[in-house]
Amino acid sequence: MRKSNQILKRDINRLRRNMAAILVILGICLLPSLYAWFNIGANKNPYGNLQGVKIAVTNLDRPTTFDGREIFVGDEIIKNLKQNDQMGWSFVDENEAVEGLKRGDFYAAIIIPEDFSQSFVSIVKGEGIRFPELDYYVNEKLNAIAPKITSSGLDALETQINSNFVAMTSEVLAQELKKSSGELVEIEEEKRKDALDSLMNVESNLLSYHESLKTMDDKLVRMEGLTKDVRRQVGSMKGIVKKGQLTLADSKALLDETRRESEKIIRAYDDLMNDMERMNVLAGNYSGKKYQSLDKDLSLAVRESDAALNGFQRVNTLSGEILREFECIDPVPEEMKPLNLSGQWRNIHDRNEKILSTLESQNKTVEDSLNALERSYNQMSDILDESSKNHRKTRDEFRTAVPPMLMQNMDLLNQVHGRFSSTLSTMPLLLDEFDKVLGEMESLIDDSRKTIDTSLTSLDRAENTVETLRVDLSQLARGPLYKKIKEIPAMDSEKFSAFMGEPVHMEEHANYKSDNYGSAMTPFFTNLALWVGGMILISILKIDVDRDEEIPEFTFAEGYMGRFKLFALLGLVQAFIVSVGDLVILKVQCENPALFVATALLSSLAYVSIIFSLTGTFRNIGKAIAVIVLILQIPGASGTYPIEMMAPFFQSIYPFLPFHYGIDGLRETMMGIYWPHFVKDWLILISYIPLSFLLGLCGPKVLSNLSRTFDGRLAESELIHADFPHDEETADGNLMVTLLRGDEATLSKIRFKQDHFFETYKKRKFYAFMALFVIPSICLVLLFNMETKIRYLVTWVVSIIAFATYLIWLELRYDRYENEKKLMGLSEEELLKHIRRNDHENDLESH
Repeated sequence: MRKSNQILKRDINRLRRNMAAILVILGICLLPSLYAWFNIGANKNPYGNLQGVKIAVTNLDRPTTFDGREIFVGDEIIKNLKQNDQMGWSFVDENEAVEGLKRGDFYAAIIIPEDFSQSFVSIVKGEGIRFPELDYYVNEKLNAIAPKITSSGLDALETQINSNFVAMTSEVLAQELKKSSGELVEIEEEKRKDALDSLMNVESNLLSYHESLKTMDDKLVRMEGLTKDVRRQVGSMKGIVKKGQLTLADSKALLDETRRESEKIIRAYDDLMNDMERMNVLAGNYSGKKYQSLDKDLSLAVRESDAALNGFQRVNTLSGEILREFECIDPVPEEMKPLNLSGQWRNIHDRNEKILSTLESQNKTVEDSLNALERSYNQMSDILDESSKNHRKTRDEFRTAVPPMLMQNMDLLNQVHGRFSSTLSTMPLLLDEFDKVLGEMESLIDDSRKTIDTSLTSLDRAENTVETLRVDLSQLARGPLYKKIKEIPAMDSEKFSAFMGEPVHMEEHANYKSDNYGSAMTPFFTNLALWVGGMILISILKIDVDRDEEIPEFTFAEGYMGRFKLFALLGLVQAFIVSVGDLVILKVQCENPALFVATALLSSLAYVSIIFSLTGTFRNIGKAIAVIVLILQIPGASGTYPIEMMAPFFQSIYPFLPFHYGIDGLRETMMGIYWPHFVKDWLILISYIPLSFLLGLCGPKVLSNLSRTFDGRLAESELIHADFPHDEETADGNLMVTLLRGDEATLSKIRFKQDHFFETYKKRKFYAFMALFVIPSICLVLLFNMETKIRYLVTWVVSIIAFATYLIWLELRYDRYENEKKLMGLSEEELLKHIRRNDHENDLESH
């Protein structure tokens, strides 16, 4: 640990002494912040600017008539859209809509066809039913998101049209119900009287009785059909009553809440009036004290100014007398002429005159200020007195007028609610009774028809049957349900249609509310900036530590930790700048700013640990892996879309991505913390750090040959920067022993393997590269042309990995045989030096 701290101190001193390096470090620390801030600022409130999303609307609809009324649905849609400012509705003709959509002037176009209103009312007419259709055109080339936005606008329009359609049909049904119930009452009254008259005359005129029974039978058939219709309407009314009871329950809670809030407002207003009256008193006291102090100071200034003016007037008079004495000397003695005393005293007197004039002006200014102060104080006192009177008057008027009236209105609303609730509570019983009576009426009609048939065959029993029927008809007219049927024609069809058109109102309650889209996207862009910041550090700063006179010896672990501390320190600075800038510059929503900054610092430390360990272990391959991880995290960490919306592959890797926990941790601090989730995010972010240390400290020992081989190939290109590990490749112990023993038989076998490998190396490499490009290309072509895509996608990825692995093995084998050839070409003395150097490196690592 001591050596790693020395390395960190040396690195900081090197940076401090180099102005160019300081400027680069400042740029490294600021660049990630700019990336995050520009993206968050650009996404601050995109959905608040939907007026710029132009949608063309064309109305080709023609009006139609129904039940004596003109129906013009297209015109109603246009009127509603003109009042809707959520989207950029543009009302144009059909040609302009189509051509503008092609030109890109509009993102979408909605055309209302000519028969829209006709189709709309066809369902109500019950003949030639046609579904109303809107023609919707969208230019999906212009933008990826705009079609989704315009589609949501179309869905809202479709919902509104459907609601209007339900309201219209419900109104028609309500009117038909009123009409049918009125006809039923009229027919019932008429038929009941006819039946009673017929029953009274049946004994006197049998033939007339026979004809009357036939007429009654026909009318009872009609009544039976009407009764069934009424029973169906009663069933519908039961559902309406249930919905009304639910609505009344909700309104009761709203009334109680309104009463409580009203009482709070009354108390708050009364407190406000008292506070304002106290403020007037305090203002008067304060201004009086300040006036007395200022008046005292100004009076003192006037007195002192008057004294100074009088004194200076005396001085000026004396100087004038001296001047006149000098001017009276004639002739002037020769020895006094060079002194020019008269001219000097003239200058003094002139300056005194100017000073005297200035003092008089200042004295007048002080006196005017004193008078103005007195007038201002008197005016302010009058204003405060008048304000205090107005406050008391307003408070008294409010206390006497507003609270009693408000409570009286609330009591009245509660009474109305109670009466309406009581009425609705009795409605189900009345409708059940009414349905029961209608059932009895159907049974009665059936019995009556049987009775009529019986009367035609058996006149002996006719008299008793007619009497029974007459009594039953008389009792029916006096029943309560019959009276309810009479009340149906008085039903308000407009209210009924309005309820059916929109029976449910959705009330939204947001948990962990986000103020705007920019705040919601802040965790994603902040984490992305932190990862990019780590990539910038790896790209610009070296990860290998050099030895010098100040630190001549250190182990690999000490060098790793010393350089990592510098990277971690700069990563923390990046995170601090980004997070504080989010809060201070962009003013994003944040419930807990301290934890927000702390989570950003922890995330940056975890990301730098991962990137540093990957680069230290795999070198340039590690940098590529870090970029691949970044690419996977952008769609797979749920930063923009819910992970459930992503492909199964991203859902499977989602729990292992660091962004997942960094983004969720920042979201918790911004929108409100749920502690189990927040603690879990922190623990997992912390766990990435020791895992990264394990990879960074142990990985290079295992994979040093791979890194050296890859970097060696990059260096051979003389175009790509290659990182070389500071240590040399360790030699194969068995080969060393064989060389020292001089075992020619074993060495011959080794040379034969080497020669055979070198002979086939180029061919094997060529065929591997060919397969690496050809087979994945075939799979890629099939991927775009076959329905079963997942199989070819997996084959494509597996083939690339397989051939790339083979090429890596081939290069590792090549480097191994090259190294063995070099060792086999060394003399015994050079071989011993090589062994001692490796032993020295191992000793350093063991310490």
